Amino acid sequence: MAKGEIYTIRTLDFEDTPSYHLRVEAVDYNAVDVQPSIVDVYIDVKDANDNAPVFSEKPVVCHVAEDAPVNSVVFTFTAKDHDSGDNGKVRYSIVDAAPESGHFAINPVNGELSSVRQLNFEHIHQFTLFVAATDQAKDVEKQKQTIVTATVVVDDANDHAPRFVSPSDVRIREDEPVEFVVIQILALDADSNEYGDIVYESVAPEITAKDGVFLLDVSTGILSIRRPLNYEHSSSYVLNITASDKGRPPKKASQLLTVHVDDVNDNTPHFSRDKYAVEVAENLAPAALLTVSATDADAGQNGQVEYSLLPASGEALFSIHKTSGQIRTTKQLDRESQATHVLTVYASDRGSPPRVSACTVLVTVGDANDHSPEFLGSCIALNIPENTEMPFVHTVAASDKDAGRNGQIRYSITAGNIGNTFNIDVNGQLSSRRIDRESVARYDLEITAQDHGKPPRSATCMLSIDITDLNDNAPVFMQSSYSAELSEATPVGTSVLAVTARDADTWQNAEVMYSLGEATDGLFSIDNGTGVITTTGRFDRERKGSFRLEVTATDGGHVPQSQSVPVLVTILDENDNAPVMTQFPFTAEVALSVQAGQELVQVQATDLDRGNNARLTYSLVDHIDMFVINKDTGYIMATRAFAPQIDDLLYITVKATDNGNPALSSIGIVELQVGPNQRRSRLTFQQTNYTAGVTENAQRGTQVTHVRAELLPGSRLIKYQFVSGNVDDVFSIHSTTGQISVAVPSALDREKIPAVHLVVEASAGDEHAYAHVWVMLQDENDNTPFFMHQHYYAFVYEGDPKGTYVARVAALDDDVDENAQLTYIIESGNDDRAFVIDSPQIGIVKTSIQLDREIQGFYTLIVRTIDSGFPRRSATCVLYIKVLDRNDNQPTFPPQGRVRLSEGSSIGMTVKVATANDVDLYPNLTYSFLLDGNPGNMFSLDRFTGRVSLAKSLDREIEDQYTVKIQASDSTNTAETTLTVLVTDENDNTPQFLEPFFECEVMELTPAGATILSIRADDNDIGENARITYELGPEHADSSFAISDEGDLITSKEIRFHQERTSVQLALTATDHGRPARFATAGVLVRIRDRNNNSPKFTENEYRATISEDTVPGKTVLQVTAKDADQSEENSHVVYYITGGNIGQVFQIVSGSGDVVLVKPVDRERLSTYRLSVLAQDRGHPPTNSTSIIVVKVSDSNDNAPTFNQTIYETTVQENVPKGTKVAQIQATDLDLDENAKIRHYITSGNIGDKFAINPIDGVISVNGDLDHEQQSEYRLIIKAVDGGKRPLSTITEVLVKIEDVNEFPPVFPYSSMEFFVPEDTKLGSRVFTAQAVDNDTGVFGDLHYSITNGADKSKFSIDSKTGEVTTAHRFDFERQNVFRFVLSVKDPGGQSAASEIVINLLSVDEYAPNFMEPEYKFEVPGNANVGTVIGQVQATDPDSGIHGVIRYQFSDPSEYFAISPTNGLITVKKSFEGAFARRKRDIRSGNVVLIVQATTGQHRSKISETVVQIKVDMACPGCSLAYLHATDGSATAGTSPLVIGLVCGFGVLIIILIVIGFVFLRLKGKRKKQATQRPFDLSFDTSNINESNMGSQMSIPPTIPNFNNYGIASTTHPLNLSQSEVSHQSQSSGRGSVEEGDMEDEEIRMINSTPPTQNQLSNTPPDSGLNNDDDTQSDVSVQNTQQYLANLGIDTSKLHQAGHNPDGSRKCNDDGNSSDDHSVDVHDLIYSQLNDVDGVGGSSAGRDSTNTFGPSDDSGHFTVPGSLSSIVHSEEELTGSYNWDYLLNWGPQFQPLAHVFADIARLKDETQNGKKVSVMGKGKHPVNSVKTTPPPLLTSVAPKTIAPVALSQRKSQYISAPPRSPISHDQSFTSTAMSPNFQPCLSPLATRSPSVSPMVKPRNGPEATSLQLASHIPSSYSPSSEPELHI
Repeated sequence: MAKGEIYTIRTLDFEDTPSYHLRVEAVDYNAVDVQPSIVDVYIDVKDANDNAPVFSEKPVVCHVAEDAPVNSVVFTFTAKDHDSGDNGKVRYSIVDAAPESGHFAINPVNGELSSVRQLNFEHIHQFTLFVAATDQAKDVEKQKQTIVTATVVVDDANDHAPRFVSPSDVRIREDEPVEFVVIQILALDADSNEYGDIVYESVAPEITAKDGVFLLDVSTGILSIRRPLNYEHSSSYVLNITASDKGRPPKKASQLLTVHVDDVNDNTPHFSRDKYAVEVAENLAPAALLTVSATDADAGQNGQVEYSLLPASGEALFSIHKTSGQIRTTKQLDRESQATHVLTVYASDRGSPPRVSACTVLVTVGDANDHSPEFLGSCIALNIPENTEMPFVHTVAASDKDAGRNGQIRYSITAGNIGNTFNIDVNGQLSSRRIDRESVARYDLEITAQDHGKPPRSATCMLSIDITDLNDNAPVFMQSSYSAELSEATPVGTSVLAVTARDADTWQNAEVMYSLGEATDGLFSIDNGTGVITTTGRFDRERKGSFRLEVTATDGGHVPQSQSVPVLVTILDENDNAPVMTQFPFTAEVALSVQAGQELVQVQATDLDRGNNARLTYSLVDHIDMFVINKDTGYIMATRAFAPQIDDLLYITVKATDNGNPALSSIGIVELQVGPNQRRSRLTFQQTNYTAGVTENAQRGTQVTHVRAELLPGSRLIKYQFVSGNVDDVFSIHSTTGQISVAVPSALDREKIPAVHLVVEASAGDEHAYAHVWVMLQDENDNTPFFMHQHYYAFVYEGDPKGTYVARVAALDDDVDENAQLTYIIESGNDDRAFVIDSPQIGIVKTSIQLDREIQGFYTLIVRTIDSGFPRRSATCVLYIKVLDRNDNQPTFPPQGRVRLSEGSSIGMTVKVATANDVDLYPNLTYSFLLDGNPGNMFSLDRFTGRVSLAKSLDREIEDQYTVKIQASDSTNTAETTLTVLVTDENDNTPQFLEPFFECEVMELTPAGATILSIRADDNDIGENARITYELGPEHADSSFAISDEGDLITSKEIRFHQERTSVQLALTATDHGRPARFATAGVLVRIRDRNNNSPKFTENEYRATISEDTVPGKTVLQVTAKDADQSEENSHVVYYITGGNIGQVFQIVSGSGDVVLVKPVDRERLSTYRLSVLAQDRGHPPTNSTSIIVVKVSDSNDNAPTFNQTIYETTVQENVPKGTKVAQIQATDLDLDENAKIRHYITSGNIGDKFAINPIDGVISVNGDLDHEQQSEYRLIIKAVDGGKRPLSTITEVLVKIEDVNEFPPVFPYSSMEFFVPEDTKLGSRVFTAQAVDNDTGVFGDLHYSITNGADKSKFSIDSKTGEVTTAHRFDFERQNVFRFVLSVKDPGGQSAASEIVINLLSVDEYAPNFMEPEYKFEVPGNANVGTVIGQVQATDPDSGIHGVIRYQFSDPSEYFAISPTNGLITVKKSFEGAFARRKRDIRSGNVVLIVQATTGQHRSKISETVVQIKVDMACPGCSLAYLHATDGSATAGTSPLVIGLVCGFGVLIIILIVIGFVFLRLKGKRKKQATQRPFDLSFDTSNINESNMGSQMSIPPTIPNFNNYGIASTTHPLNLSQSEVSHQSQSSGRGSVEEGDMEDEEIRMINSTPPTQNQLSNTPPDSGLNNDDDTQSDVSVQNTQQYLANLGIDTSKLHQAGHNPDGSRKCNDDGNSSDDHSVDVHDLIYSQLNDVDGVGGSSAGRDSTNTFGPSDDSGHFTVPGSLSSIVHSEEELTGSYNWDYLLNWGPQFQPLAHVFADIARLKDETQNGKKVSVMGKGKHPVNSVKTTPPPLLTSVAPKTIAPVALSQRKSQYISAPPRSPISHDQSFTSTAMSPNFQPCLSPLATRSPSVSPMVKPRNGPEATSLQLASHIPSSYSPSSEPELHI
């Protein structure tokens, strides 16, 4: 905007935003130096009373307990007014209350509603209050008020106890059924809800007990019968009933309810037992047997009982007494004739009709013990395998013809049971414990069978059992372990010891074979038969001192068993190892002041032997006059103090001797340096350690290696000799040449000594040196493999799968590598190729087929092992493999036939012998029944023979056929067979009636021929034995009944019911046709019942009653009555039921009396009339009934409040409708009648400004005032409807009235034209900006529709029609088009529209990488070239435009000797090559240098290209050789000892450290003299321009800026918070190359840049910061004070008095907004003044930003940026170079060489040139309209060198203010774009392009960095300010 006017674009709302903080930026887009300025604008919005109070809840519903104390707080109203001050203060008041007022009061300040009178729920249970909230505007007429309707619900308190209204006495017949309702107990409670809900309960056990008589429904109070009543048990019940409400605590009431029970004849005489049993001896004379007893619980004649006996059942053998029930025998009984008698006894009462019951009496005739048990061949010889422990082995059986205990047999073993091994149970089953043949091999058992008679009778039999052997014992060694000791010199074949094992089994199970385990190392073998262990090899204790062998003894059983024993063989030591010195030589340094007895050095040696053979003694060989050695510890001590002249290197020979026999020794050397000179031997070996190799069969004289020592200086003869390690003189060494060769070939054996450690001594006079030579013996194939055992034994089961592991044969070879790589093959014995060596290199033998023992049971394999050496060597062993039998064949049974057996067969009789066969080896077959194979355990089975015998008596009637399933098992496989046993019949069963006594009923009027009962008797026999004939007994023959042959009882004539004859007793006999015949008798009781042929009749066809709907439950409405004409009790007893119409179960009828009782409240509105269907029913079978109707009418009471047909009403009305317009009509209805249903309507709240009115009668709501949608868009009216009852009831509802907007306002854009920016690489669909148009309409007409309607580039963008978001629809290319225009339109739904012209400026990005002209450059330079010599030039091009077409050159890695011009690619000599020779620089001395040159644009994320430059340094040029010789003069010291070199280096480092410490001390001392304060700084730079392509509306994108990296710095070693890719892509460009062709660097300036600083300059420069290799020292501090510096800038210091005022006379504002009238000199103003003069506009404030709040300012309000002019000229100390030391330690170079300033000034245009207004669109810059293009001054045309990047620090900021601003340039990022006309950075010290960021200061919050900002300079913790901003 040109004018900078700020205006509103929408209505302000103080409540939404009370103030605005706008940040306005003004930018003059100079072509070279964009000068922005930012000012903060604060706008405060004044409040108006435009908000009425708003209740947080509306409507309000709250609750209060009726027993709450007076002044209790009921509810707290809260209303908020968003206005401020008095306009926002709220006061509360009660406007109205219903139905009564005066019950509540409200606190006007805090809104607390409290009760002021005691409440009563029963009087009023709900109040409606109208509460007003009014603001306190000073103008009372402008006060706003809001009314809310509050419903206060009074919650009932439990202040009433229940009250019983039901009777306390009731009668009931005892025969009433279960669930019969006795009474409905009813109690009432005046309270409501849960306090009025009644719960009934009782503590009476008749109700609470699980078996209680009654059941009480806790909610309804219905008392019903739970269990049948019994008058005889209890004739009445008194129940304590409690009625409780659900209050807390509940209130209760109690009632004693008496239930009377009326008796009926409902009990039949009951015998004490259903069946009686008595036993009588067969020789007993007639006598009383027993007395039966029956009782009747009824009273009177109903309880008197008489007894009778069915004559046919006794056959005149028994009699019974009529009243006592005693039964007697009339004759003697005979058990052999009939063992049992069944008698039927009747018991009848004297009731009317009488009830009869019956019982049976079983008379058993006792037996005499006159028979002994008999065995029937079950005692036979048995064979049982040992280890048998089975539940049964064999079954013995005996029988006894007696009965009872006389016939019960028990079995016992009376002799021969050794060790109680066997046991026999009562059934004769013989079982055994675990049998061990080795303990007892045979048993002869005597079995006795004895009955239980008195006296008992018995019989015996002999049972022989032989025990067969099983391989159940493993061999047992005689000792638990064995041990032996052998000397390591023991010869092969020596017997070590013999092991012995025994096996307790017999025959082959006891044969023992011995074998050794694998851990023998091939040094032991064992005799398989005798167990003798012998040696098979030689021992070396030092390699292995003991052997833990495992000997296994295996028996020869079918399944072999084995046991192992450990054998420990200890190898005793032989003195076969000489001592070895731990080091050679031992060295020590001692002073001349050593005293006698002082320990100097310790000599140590080791000996691999042990004991005395390893105990060493030390002795001195020479120097015994000066030293003595401790023979045990090896410490050497001086014997006397050293003479002063002893200052030399001494060699002491030491001997270590062991205590073996013979003793072995070795020699060691001690090198002792005596005195302070610490002379070292000048004799040294070329290597300290030598390694050589020689084959173990090398010939004599074979050269091994060559050792060489050197003597410096001197040329004396050096002699060599072995001093250690050459045992047995195996090697020889030439004394003068040091050649080592083989001397004794026979002693070379790699298997004994794989490596020899030789110590060689070189001596030349008194000089000695030592070297270690390791001779590695190389293996030859000189050892034949040998197996660990010559014989291997293995077992494998037949049938195992292919690949089953069998055994592993293991061989060893003392050779190594290929010579020891063994391969195993089966040479012979592999029949049918049954085996294979699965792992030829391991020796694992596996099966290759499935083995079958029945085909071949044993294999003998010859296995050969062959090594891989040359020539090959081999050995063989024998592998014996026994195939173990696997139980892989099933036993088989021959076919079994059928066996017929009479059911009278004797126990023990053999039924069948079932034998199975098995082809496996030694099958151990056992026989057993299958799980269901022995039905009823009727048979026994011999465990090992398969003999089946009869174990129990047969009974064909129980089972006529048995399927016996037998299984034979060989412990793994089984076979099964089935034996069928058919049982033949005998007539041994008497017919049996299903019941001993039969009862039936016959209804009167049953016709003749009707079957009334089917009686069946069963006979378990078959055939004629089971055919039965039925007949009635003559004693009780009745002409009314007959029996058929099939046993059906039929009527012979029509049955008549007579009160005197209600039952008939009949006797029935059933006889079979067996020989002899058997018969049975039974009694039949026939009851004649009355037919229920009459129904009950009601006295009225319809009953009527009327009740009010507020009638209290418990009231009897009316009584109904019905009569039944039947005479019997059950047919004439009537009960009543309600069968229909009882909606909601409101009524209850008393079943016995017919009283209809109201049990629940009625509601007329729900149901006004009840039509109850009543049923009267008798108790007949089937019952008969009749029905009647009861009509109950309900009268009305006012119990319903009005109801609305909707909960919330919603309507819409336009804001411009006239007054009186109908808005809506609400309808309320009332379910009551008459006056109770008349309704009136009222608006209670929500009618703000009384804009609406309601007709109280019809509920029509109409407009009552002017409406304005923008002022109030909706109204929420609370409507109350009140009925006309005596106690009126009311209801409220809400009506939402929405004010519909009218299109009054058109949309408006804030600007007629707008300008935005977008990078050229923006993706399709990316956001550019969001259009903001304003429409003051707030309804539907405020919804705007955006579109792009015109413009040449409209197709390249798209817009969201709703949000106005403009996105890209085209891929941009800056080089083709960089400005786009189109017209943006907006339209509201009413058709009004607006438009704005949009200009989109494209921002350039780097698309193309630079392209070098040549892929590789080669140059040549003479070795004596001077500094600055031009070597060559590299050139690259870039297709990009603008700043992204600028090319900058740099080395990828800094070079010490070469430099490259960043602008034109010239490569020059940077440093003389002369020093390279002295420092032995390989890259220079080699003559070839390879450099990698990079070409970039210097921009952020710049693309990089690289090329290779090869530079040849010609050392053959004239004069080069002299330089070389001069550089190599010090080569004579090459032979200097490393120690000397190290000392020299150490002294040098120490001196440097001291210098550095002194330097730091001086600087710290200078720091204390400084007064200037270094201001901290962060990265929170200003952002101003609007570019919304990839960010929010408040984000700004700075133009792409150069990053200054490595300007003039040889190497960058400081850590940066950058990734490697970020650093490598941030190369710099001066803008040259693609902008101005042919622009060559000025030679003078090049010389200034290239010439090293003089000593004088170096002395005047500030000290190194310590951060980088500061090349900024090339820019000398050429000024000494502010005046001098400003004078150099062309500033007239005489005008200092004018610097304090702006040209326009305005006052500057500080950050706090205070103006400054200070007339003091301000250097910043001088600079601004000078810059204004350059611009030609003296009053421009583009370079100043005195109101910026982003950065810190000085005391005068100016902002400073470290590294910019504002900070440089801040103080005299800074201008003179007196910088703060801490600041320098934490800062990188900030100034470019002064030559760069000169170069930039030289390129300035003439200052007298008039500024022209041009449109600048620089690539990478923000486009601006009409800016001045006058650049700052330049001195020369030299492009600046690069400067090192400043390392970012994590140190926290020490200040709170925002970062300073540069007074020169206010760009949108932290670096400015001050550019020369050639797009070169100019005035680097004056601009903020130098990284003005402190590396030690962490930035505060600030604008968020975007994708186009230098992310590497902005830490991740940097976040934007939360302060609202507006960027313009």
